[in-house]
Amino acid sequence: MQTAINSLVVFCLLGMVVLTVVLAALLRDVRALQSAMADVAPAPRRQVAAFASTGGQPADTYVLVVSAHCKACEGRARALAGVDAAAARRTVLLSADATASAWVAGSPVETVIDPFLLGELGVDVTPLLLRYDADGNEQFRRPVGSDDDLHRLLATSAG
Repeated sequence: MQTAINSLVVFCLLGMVVLTVVLAALLRDVRALQSAMADVAPAPRRQVAAFASTGGQPADTYVLVVSAHCKACEGRARALAGVDAAAARRTVLLSADATASAWVAGSPVETVIDPFLLGELGVDVTPLLLRYDADGNEQFRRPVGSDDDLHRLLATSAG
């Protein structure tokens, strides 16, 4: 009986040694991946000529990207249409489907229906707010979960 117990203890110790070696190898791989990721440069900011300031005073352009089948998008578009038009910014609604333009009809929000531009921008979630400077360089992209988010993003980015 004692021999069986001694054998079990030896196997347990051997298993712990093997697990320690495997864990060390995994840790080495994780550190190698971390150092490789540290050398990766951030994605370049996109420049979109369509969103550069045109004539007059330079202003930032805020682009709300929406999908026509998205109820949240409709709500954010209607909230964008109600934003103060006197602010020093240009607002654009971007969609692949022309039905979205009805959401901002009668407001100062410009509508751009361009599925190709939408594909070039690489939008993976809607509604999404993009900000471009006067030269058309992308400054940020943020998902817009509520009307309050939209107003907060427009207010904090204005300065």
